Amino acid sequence: MRQSRRERIHRRNLAIISLTLIGAAGVTYAFWPRGNDADEAGPATVLDIDAPSGAAPAGKSALANDAPTNGSKQAKALSWPDSKSAKPKLDTPPKAASQPPTFAQSRNPEAEKPPAPPQKEAPLGNEGASQDALRAATQLMQSGRLIDARAEVNRVFQSARSPAARADARRMLQKLGEETIFSRSFRDADPLVEIYTIQSGDNLVNIGKQFDVPYEIIESINGITPTRIRPGQKIKVPRGPFHARISLSEFRMDVYLNDTFVRSYAVGIGRDNGTPSGKWVVRTRLRNPTYYPPASSDLKEVIRPEDPRNPLGGYWIALEGVEGDTIGQEGFGIHGTNQPETVGKSASLGCIRMLADDIRDVYGMLAANQSTVTTTP
Repeated sequence: MRQSRRERIHRRNLAIISLTLIGAAGVTYAFWPRGNDADEAGPATVLDIDAPSGAAPAGKSALANDAPTNGSKQAKALSWPDSKSAKPKLDTPPKAASQPPTFAQSRNPEAEKPPAPPQKEAPLGNEGASQDALRAATQLMQSGRLIDARAEVNRVFQSARSPAARADARRMLQKLGEETIFSRSFRDADPLVEIYTIQSGDNLVNIGKQFDVPYEIIESINGITPTRIRPGQKIKVPRGPFHARISLSEFRMDVYLNDTFVRSYAVGIGRDNGTPSGKWVVRTRLRNPTYYPPASSDLKEVIRPEDPRNPLGGYWIALEGVEGDTIGQEGFGIHGTNQPETVGKSASLGCIRMLADDIRDVYGMLAANQSTVTTTP
């Protein structure tokens, strides 16, 4: 009887121990970590060793370009396949681009804000409105938003009716153009220029043709020559073409990159209304041209390029009339001059004359069969 009682006590203790073990196992199972919890830990930090210099800074999460940014959905981030694997150093040189040139990524404030709405060209009907717009553009410049400032000043220049406002806008645009287009510096999100990575077999002439600009402007901006380029080298290239508008009454040529004013030059024009008004297309471009005098010229002989009597001044840009009074006109062009005192006057046989440095600039911007020249009274 006594033994039977001990057996009952022993069985009861075994039952209590079994229940305790089962309870502990359940608690352990409930709190045991699962492999899928990593997906809920938030985006992993991405170290993109092939990213351009404008990629996300170290320690920041990088999202794809089309990832949502409003917080409605979390973009799936890349992560290293093995946390024990050694991660590349941030200073690993980027690989050479294997695709067509694209804009560099940006950490510039201009690139982080949403795209601006299409530019409205409503006329600025009074001096006050124009000056207000220019003051706003000045504030953009002071905050480093040069691309936005350039767009605003160009709007004033194109639509203001006030001569004073247009003169102010002209000066501001030339300054902005030198900084954003004609210098070696590159600002992200600039629609008028691109950073191009030179590929094996490239040359500046063909690169210029891709962007509808002469190779000379690429040389000038980057301080390079056609024989001193190498694969992988990055260069700044304007997204052409350039165009020119000439006011015959003001003896002025304004140059535009697409529809943005960038530079202005004094010109000489034809005497006795000898320069037709209308639209022209740039055709042949010649450096150090031979002069073949028309029948109306006082010169009756062919003049070689090295002859100081050559009136073309080192450059010739042939024009073909396509609209207005220019249709059917032949022999017209833009050139230099050996009579610089005639620039700003009506003294030529009908062609556009320019000073030596100015014609060199314009020759480097106007592309054959792409650029247009418009002459207005």
